Amino acid sequence: MKLIIFSLVLFGIIFTGVSGDFVYGQFSNTNTLKVSFEDNLLPSYEVPLVSGQTFTLSQNHSWVQDETSRFNLVSYTLDGETVKISRTARGDFTLSIPTDSSHSVVFSAVPQYALSVEGTNDYSFLPSSPTNDNWFDSGTSVSVNVQKTTEIEPNKVRQEITGWSLDKAEFWEIEDDGSTSFTTPPIVLNEYHQVDFFTEYQYKLNVISDSGETTGSGWY
Repeated sequence: MKLIIFSLVLFGIIFTGVSGDFVYGQFSNTNTLKVSFEDNLLPSYEVPLVSGQTFTLSQNHSWVQDETSRFNLVSYTLDGETVKISRTARGDFTLSIPTDSSHSVVFSAVPQYALSVEGTNDYSFLPSSPTNDNWFDSGTSVSVNVQKTTEIEPNKVRQEITGWSLDKAEFWEIEDDGSTSFTTPPIVLNEYHQVDFFTEYQYKLNVISDSGETTGSGWY
């Protein structure tokens, strides 16, 4: 009887040791995905990968830095190979990750600053924003092109742009040189900026003769 008990105890010790090695082996062979960000823009993290299952990594295209600036994705590096990302302002970027082995992804993003335009809706940026909005990569020089005249009532009332200011700090008049548009000098986007355009209403005056014919007209 003592021999049987001793044998069972010995078997239990051996089985426990084998089971422990098996569990440890399973844990140590788990694949992982390490996600990090260039210049530590966001905290890095790790995700376990289950072999044979599909895993999709998701990351916001843009995230706010403060009230007037944000970061926008430009590329990712998967296991040392860098791939450019199509620029967009909103939504999530997704990437399918193989689960047959461990991988690392490093995201790269650039700071962007907003350029606001007030006083008119008929304008464009030169060059246009890489994210198709009013946000630009840090250090970009941007001009605002605006149409001088906006028709309110055909041949009766129009709105004419007469001046502009940058960050409400200084005012510049826009000369009437006969052109239909005006372009501001380049504005360097290293911080948030606001361009204000100032307008006045003009009315068309027609001069009519005693016979009822229009002999002249002008905007005043």
